[in-house]
Amino acid sequence: MIDIGKLLPSDRDTWEGLFRAYIDFYQRVEPDEMYDRAWHEFQADTRVHAFGARLDGKLVGITHFFTHANTSAPDTDVCYLQDLFTAPEARGRGVARALIEAVTDCGNCQTV
Repeated sequence: MIDIGKLLPSDRDTWEGLFRAYIDFYQRVEPDEMYDRAWHEFQADTRVHAFGARLDGKLVGITHFFTHANTSAPDTDVCYLQDLFTAPEARGRGVARALIEAVTDCGNCQTV
């Protein structure tokens, strides 16, 4: 069973490993400070948000997202899913789909 939830302080190292693998996939290089800054933002959970996916209690997938104003519906914010990554050993098991559905169902955003 896939469990989706907010990232816990104890997830820090595993989250960073997954996020670094995501960055590597796109052949980018980011300074260490970027990971520290992102983690701080996700823990504050005010401007940007993150969910983790767990299989058998192990963090195997992450997504990062935020809301922003909508030009065609000024009174309704919309959600932007920015990053999505699943560990190679967990692919094909519905992890990414579960993360996307969690963002879609999130109370912080309206999906368009």
